[in-house]
Amino acid sequence: MQASDYTVGFVPTSFPRDPLEVNQYDEHVILGQILEPLVDSDGNGRVVPSVAKEWHFHDQGKKLIFEIDSSIRFSNGKNVTAVDVVYSINRHITFQSQSKNFLNDIEEVKALSPNQVAISLKKGDVAILKILSRDQLGIVPNGWVFNTTSESPFVGTGPYILRKINSDWYLEKNSHYTRAEINIKKWKLIFFKDANFGIPQILPDLAPDITKGILEQIKLHPTFQDGAYEVSPKFGFTQTSFWIHPGSRIYKDAEKQRLSQKFVNAIVDDYCKEIGADRSTGMIPIGIQGSLSAPVAISKYEKSKLLEKLKIAAPAGIFSDMLSAQRISKIKEKYGVSIDVFFRSPGELKKMQEWKPDVVAGSWAGGYNDPTGFLSLLTGLLGVNFEAYLGPIGKILSQAEVEQSMQKRTDLFRKLGIAVIEDGLLTPGWRVPSYELRKKPLEAKEFQTRYTPRLINFSVGK
Repeated sequence: MQASDYTVGFVPTSFPRDPLEVNQYDEHVILGQILEPLVDSDGNGRVVPSVAKEWHFHDQGKKLIFEIDSSIRFSNGKNVTAVDVVYSINRHITFQSQSKNFLNDIEEVKALSPNQVAISLKKGDVAILKILSRDQLGIVPNGWVFNTTSESPFVGTGPYILRKINSDWYLEKNSHYTRAEINIKKWKLIFFKDANFGIPQILPDLAPDITKGILEQIKLHPTFQDGAYEVSPKFGFTQTSFWIHPGSRIYKDAEKQRLSQKFVNAIVDDYCKEIGADRSTGMIPIGIQGSLSAPVAISKYEKSKLLEKLKIAAPAGIFSDMLSAQRISKIKEKYGVSIDVFFRSPGELKKMQEWKPDVVAGSWAGGYNDPTGFLSLLTGLLGVNFEAYLGPIGKILSQAEVEQSMQKRTDLFRKLGIAVIEDGLLTPGWRVPSYELRKKPLEAKEFQTRYTPRLINFSVGK
């Protein structure tokens, strides 16, 4: 097999589309091969240079000045300048993209010179550099727009360009990328079979980040050969959680919230025992600053006439087994509570809000390696500003976001993590194991990866 014959998956069928519209982790993975953000983040959470080679804080942390690496070129051969950076970031601020939730503290993005960019903040934001390392915030040329009919729709500074050949999509080596060796020059993209993440007819040679459920489906595929693949566990941050919806009849009804929490906790606990999954400890995954080392105790559910029916909205796929018709019937018999379920696709958040569930479920890995990367995503799930949703305990979040001391910041996020459980707003779900699947003789270098995997770290062995 030649290096140019390798395939990578699983790519959502929504790809490619404008980065402004991207809202799935697997789309971010592909974007990260094509676009590069202003700064990068390594596997230890340290911020490292990318399009910007250096940066400095001013005005007590409320202003950052970035020095652009003028040697970096886009895939069209043009050098990156400050106006490209300004345009790229402002696109997300004005369009209300998924990253907009993370950029709310930005007051202005301004070019000071051809190679200098200043970002002014409304208040000090400890996580701003990690926010700017998101794949979705990759730098594009000033004035660039996504063309749905183009056979090479992206212009970025990453190691690969995206190209359509006949009806297939490929990642091909960007000839203007010189900052690292590109061992595999060409990858063919293998897409999901459908919106429920079904396994495609052709298995990819590389699946850099998949769940246990997908791995088990792959092993049942007729073309899978156990000895032909390497499977490596990864330390992932993906987990599930259940929240009281702000449009629910039980929101701010302390007694009913806690009854709902006890009931959902009993279901999740039974389900985890059945499939052998570990419970998540709270709203921030283990391994991220501010996570809880152990779950907060939630008392057992007891039948109550105060809660005879519950409406739960959850993403299709990962929650389908837990909330199957057969299981719901058993739940009603065991706990005396009827459940209505709304399974939504990634694009049906608005429809879910109209349905007005009592509990909403989510599964994600966060926007970057910082607690705010997980919490900001809750605004989209809940349909309201997360700090406002929290009510009186929202002040803990406000303090944590601006706290300069690492230890005090960690303590504040832990305090908030306990409070949302004790108030009955959150029921922790389960941790979603992650794996890397690669076909021999593909090899992965020992490297410190950023939040999403990089294909330049793979090569063909002997």
